[in-house]
Amino acid sequence: QTADVQMLQTATSIEILAIATYTAALGLPFAGSLPKVVQTFATTTKQQHMDHMSAFSAAVKALGGKAQTNPDPVLLDVVNKAKPGLTGPVPLVELAITLEM
Repeated sequence: QTADVQMLQTATSIEILAIATYTAALGLPFAGSLPKVVQTFATTTKQQHMDHMSAFSAAVKALGGKAQTNPDPVLLDVVNKAKPGLTGPVPLVELAITLEM
């Protein structure tokens, strides 16, 4: 595969992870009690990641590459380690910042 395809597949895998993480965050027991601005941020950011994933996937396909369907394994480990500590808004926002950086 070309370097372009590999970079786009990596970008897609990061977007897949972000989508799954924001989806899980919005389903946490305390998510409904988060300030409206935080809920809006999470929902909007999730949609933006979905848009990015679609664009990267289309570019991979246009270049003849194989579709990427799995999340980035390194960042998945970060998310999995953070999950038990997602008991309130502060750790949730800290995880979002980590992923966005």
